[in-house]
Amino acid sequence: METDEQENSSSKKSDIPRKSLLESEKTFVVRHVFKDVSEFEEGIINSNKEEGHFNVPWSIGLKRKDGHLGYYINCHQSSNLKQFCVEVNANLIAIGPAGKMHNRVLHNTFRARSSLGFGNFLEWETLVTDFLVNDSLTVEAQVRIIETSGLGKEKIRSFDETQQAVSDVMLVVRSSEFYVSRLFLAAQSTFFKAQLLGNCSGSNDPKVPLNGIDPFDFHYFLEVLHGESAIDDSTVEGVALLADMYDAQTAMRRCEEFLVEKSKKSLKKKLQMASRYRFENLKQQTLEKVQTTRDIRSIVSDSTNINDFDQSTTLELLKKSVSQF
Repeated sequence: METDEQENSSSKKSDIPRKSLLESEKTFVVRHVFKDVSEFEEGIINSNKEEGHFNVPWSIGLKRKDGHLGYYINCHQSSNLKQFCVEVNANLIAIGPAGKMHNRVLHNTFRARSSLGFGNFLEWETLVTDFLVNDSLTVEAQVRIIETSGLGKEKIRSFDETQQAVSDVMLVVRSSEFYVSRLFLAAQSTFFKAQLLGNCSGSNDPKVPLNGIDPFDFHYFLEVLHGESAIDDSTVEGVALLADMYDAQTAMRRCEEFLVEKSKKSLKKKLQMASRYRFENLKQQTLEKVQTTRDIRSIVSDSTNINDFDQSTTLELLKKSVSQF
């Protein structure tokens, strides 16, 4: 699917201090260096190896067609998930020498396995003269997931209107409603303590909107707070994001414990999450497993965004890389 739609997004402000945009939203970057670009065959998609972010595998696809470069972000989901959809804002960027850049922005929704992007992203002649370096092209897709559905594990607990009799507040996340206890949430999270019991505007309202989060993630976050076994490799990124955002330390510990003890995520993904959420134990445990040149290459390559790692992780990876020579 191709689109020429462009849209700038904005988020509503809360009365409670929030994490920065990068830390508090479901954002990620897919970056890749495509080589031998002049040899791209007409009409054939060239894609990098898919990588997982927030329970969805992603990749970038480039295509040469009709004198243009086509540029797409690909969402690879299992064909068994017939009802899944992922709404995104994405900034698709081509990076040339001396900081030269060309980008286009899209806002659209993936339904089933699909690609979204622009068939006429850049004229081929301009690509060749202004963006290729040694016949290679660096591209980057900056993605923000707005909402997902039809993904992940079966829900264990309900927070719908059937819980109204034992709840005293309804939290509204986009079109979803969650009936919960103020006191229980306040005991789990400094954010909710201030939001639901403090002196800020709306703290006594029976209906409280929460902006800028995904109801899919929020459901599993609530399950974790209520003691359910809701964390697995399909939910841990979303739960960790909200646990950090809302300062829910018990949920943060449970996410880190899962990543250390049970997760099958890659070394690279674990180090990315350790850096983003300050999981020191996860960082140390993962770095100890980085032993070979192959391990290092699986983490650091031309496609790696070095900003995904904190400074100490980057230095340790550099030391391990040097020790292999």
